[in-house]
Amino acid sequence: MFSGAVVRLQCDSSRTPTTVYATTDKNGYFFAQAPTNVTSFGANRCRAYLVSSPLATCQKPTDLNWGLTGAPLRFERWLGGPLWFAIYTVGPFAFEPANATECPPR
Repeated sequence: MFSGAVVRLQCDSSRTPTTVYATTDKNGYFFAQAPTNVTSFGANRCRAYLVSSPLATCQKPTDLNWGLTGAPLRFERWLGGPLWFAIYTVGPFAFEPANATECPPR
Protein backbone atom coordinates (compact mmCIF):
# COMPACT_ATOMS: atom_id res chain seq x y z
CA MET A 1 0.00 0.00 0.00
CA PHE A 2 1.19 3.52 -0.69
CA SER A 3 0.28 6.73 1.09
CA GLY A 4 -0.40 9.98 -0.70
CA ALA A 5 -3.20 9.16 -3.15
CA VAL A 6 -5.70 12.03 -3.39
CA VAL A 7 -9.46 11.49 -3.27
CA ARG A 8 -12.20 14.07 -3.88
CA LEU A 9 -15.53 14.07 -2.06
CA GLN A 10 -18.16 15.95 -4.11
CA CYS A 11 -21.52 16.68 -2.50
CA ASP A 12 -24.37 18.25 -4.44
CA SER A 13 -26.89 17.95 -1.62
CA SER A 14 -27.11 21.63 -0.74
CA ARG A 15 -27.64 24.92 -2.53
CA THR A 16 -23.88 25.29 -2.74
CA PRO A 17 -22.07 22.18 -4.04
CA THR A 18 -19.24 21.16 -1.74
CA THR A 19 -15.88 19.65 -2.61
CA VAL A 20 -13.42 18.25 -0.08
CA TYR A 21 -10.05 16.65 -0.85
CA ALA A 22 -8.31 14.02 1.29
CA THR A 23 -5.02 12.13 1.11
CA THR A 24 -4.61 8.44 1.92
CA ASP A 25 -2.50 7.25 4.83
CA LYS A 26 0.12 4.48 4.73
CA ASN A 27 -2.67 1.87 4.73
CA GLY A 28 -4.54 3.45 1.83
CA TYR A 29 -7.37 4.86 3.96
CA PHE A 30 -8.60 8.44 3.82
CA PHE A 31 -10.86 10.56 5.98
CA ALA A 32 -12.83 13.39 4.40
CA GLN A 33 -15.12 15.35 6.67
CA ALA A 34 -18.03 16.90 4.83
CA PRO A 35 -19.00 20.42 5.91
CA THR A 36 -21.95 20.83 8.26
CA ASN A 37 -24.27 21.80 5.40
CA VAL A 38 -24.18 18.13 4.27
CA THR A 39 -26.51 16.15 6.51
CA SER A 40 -26.83 12.38 6.82
CA PHE A 41 -30.05 12.73 4.80
CA GLY A 42 -28.18 14.49 1.97
CA ALA A 43 -25.20 12.12 1.93
CA ASN A 44 -26.86 10.11 -0.86
CA ARG A 45 -25.97 13.02 -3.18
CA CYS A 46 -22.25 12.74 -2.37
CA ARG A 47 -19.71 10.82 -4.46
CA ALA A 48 -16.01 10.01 -3.95
CA TYR A 49 -13.58 10.19 -6.87
CA LEU A 50 -10.01 9.04 -7.31
CA VAL A 51 -7.90 12.09 -8.22
CA SER A 52 -4.16 11.37 -8.21
CA SER A 53 -1.62 8.71 -7.38
CA PRO A 54 1.58 9.17 -5.38
CA LEU A 55 3.44 7.09 -7.98
CA ALA A 56 4.54 8.90 -11.14
CA THR A 57 4.52 5.64 -13.12
CA CYS A 58 1.03 4.62 -12.02
CA GLN A 59 -1.24 7.62 -12.62
CA LYS A 60 -4.25 6.30 -14.55
CA PRO A 61 -7.32 6.08 -12.27
CA THR A 62 -9.51 3.03 -12.82
CA ASP A 63 -13.27 2.74 -12.35
CA LEU A 64 -12.89 -0.05 -9.80
CA ASN A 65 -15.75 0.55 -7.33
CA TRP A 66 -16.66 3.70 -9.31
CA GLY A 67 -13.45 5.53 -8.37
CA LEU A 68 -13.44 7.32 -11.72
CA THR A 69 -17.17 7.93 -12.28
CA GLY A 70 -18.04 8.62 -8.63
CA ALA A 71 -18.51 6.10 -5.85
CA PRO A 72 -21.70 6.47 -3.83
CA LEU A 73 -21.22 6.62 -0.08
CA ARG A 74 -22.27 3.53 1.89
CA PHE A 75 -23.39 4.02 5.48
CA GLU A 76 -21.02 2.23 7.87
CA ARG A 77 -22.07 3.19 11.42
CA TRP A 78 -22.89 5.97 13.86
CA LEU A 79 -20.06 7.37 15.97
CA GLY A 80 -21.28 8.92 19.22
CA GLY A 81 -20.27 11.15 22.05
CA PRO A 82 -21.57 14.60 22.82
CA LEU A 83 -22.25 14.86 19.06
CA TRP A 84 -23.24 12.03 16.74
CA PHE A 85 -21.59 11.49 13.35
CA ALA A 86 -22.54 9.17 10.51
CA ILE A 87 -19.53 7.28 9.13
CA TYR A 88 -19.63 6.29 5.44
CA THR A 89 -17.30 4.15 3.34
CA VAL A 90 -16.33 3.69 -0.33
CA GLY A 91 -13.75 1.76 -2.32
CA PRO A 92 -11.30 0.29 -2.54
CA PHE A 93 -10.03 2.33 -5.49
CA ALA A 94 -7.07 1.58 -7.77
CA PHE A 95 -4.75 3.11 -10.35
CA GLU A 96 -3.30 1.36 -13.36
CA PRO A 97 -0.13 1.96 -15.36
CA ALA A 98 0.25 2.68 -19.04
CA ASN A 99 1.93 -0.73 -19.21
CA ALA A 100 1.68 -3.62 -16.74
CA THR A 101 5.23 -3.42 -15.34
CA GLU A 102 5.00 0.17 -14.07
CA CYS A 103 2.84 -0.27 -10.93
CA PRO A 104 4.69 -2.19 -8.22
CA PRO A 105 2.77 -4.93 -6.39
CA ARG A 106 1.51 -3.97 -2.96
